Amino acid sequence: MQTITTNTEARVYMMGFLVNHGTGLPDSLVAAVQLLMAAASPVDQMVKVAELLYASKDVLNNEARSLAGSLAAFCAENYWHGLDVDDRGHKIKKAMMRDMGEPAPTGGWPAPADDPEPSPQFAHSTAQEITPVDVAPLQAVVEPS
Repeated sequence: MQTITTNTEARVYMMGFLVNHGTGLPDSLVAAVQLLMAAASPVDQMVKVAELLYASKDVLNNEARSLAGSLAAFCAENYWHGLDVDDRGHKIKKAMMRDMGEPAPTGGWPAPADDPEPSPQFAHSTAQEITPVDVAPLQAVVEPS
């Protein structure tokens, strides 16, 4: 999992992910990530992409899990949009690392039942493929009235 230290690194990581690994995800999820990356605020981009990917964790490839965890941890370390509250961002990172099959740290991984709940703003049910994401609510998130 990549350690992000600057907004620029995060933005490059997100763009590189879409170019190199987006094809392994449902088209509707890729479209939603692209839409969220169009937000004017880089902080909003990072937080919302992390939360969307985490809410879609059942259909992610390891590259998407790595992006979600890296972004969530970086946002938590910078106290952005509540990802620092109850250590949510770092818990998301640990869940993504566990789901990637990374070796467990001393003491083991937290149980999946202890993972943070997906953000209600981005939560949806997923089966084998995400039902096409309705981008209208996401558009409102990116471009609030």
